[in-house]
Amino acid sequence: MTYAAVSRSARRCATGAALAFLAIFAVGCFTADVTLNADGSGTADITYGVLPNAKVDVEKARWSSPHVTLKSFTPKPNNTAVVQVAFDDVTKLSTADGFRQVKELTRTREGDVEHIKLVISNPKPSKDVKDEGRTGIRLAVTLPGPVKEANRGAQVDGSHVTWNIPLFDFLRTPSTELTVTYAVSGTAGEQKAPGADAAPKEPSEKKSGD
Repeated sequence: MTYAAVSRSARRCATGAALAFLAIFAVGCFTADVTLNADGSGTADITYGVLPNAKVDVEKARWSSPHVTLKSFTPKPNNTAVVQVAFDDVTKLSTADGFRQVKELTRTREGDVEHIKLVISNPKPSKDVKDEGRTGIRLAVTLPGPVKEANRGAQVDGSHVTWNIPLFDFLRTPSTELTVTYAVSGTAGEQKAPGADAAPKEPSEKKSGD
């Protein structure tokens, strides 16, 4: 199979698809199920397309960095692979090569809500792509609080949000932006035990001669 044939096949599936909350991108079909913790750490289960001649050791190395730990890598017979990773800071996912198309990923706290912004890059946008109704990216994220709003018609169910980005839309534009806002509670250091505001009373002592 020629490189051009492989390239066309990958583009039909979802070229340059990406990940999670938290995605995450590589050439091929891409889905990601991400769980984000309140401190920014979390886990991701990713399915993505690989080239037929891809080497397992090389692919494994793409999903590791000082902030991303590869838990498992499972090649599939349909030129896809399933990856499980853990991360200590979602905003540093792009330190792993498997997330190289994450152009921007930020968390911003405002009062009792937090905003997450993810920008996925597409280095080679094409206006010649036909709209065949195929999903290029599916990103599902479980957040540490109930979702208040999310862009691009995302499906919201409590603290769970799912984006389905059509392949047509992704391949025609240089970047895709996903945003979500969710409610957060106070940090453990800010929480007070019941009655913590009340100062303890000193026992009364009678003075001699009273």
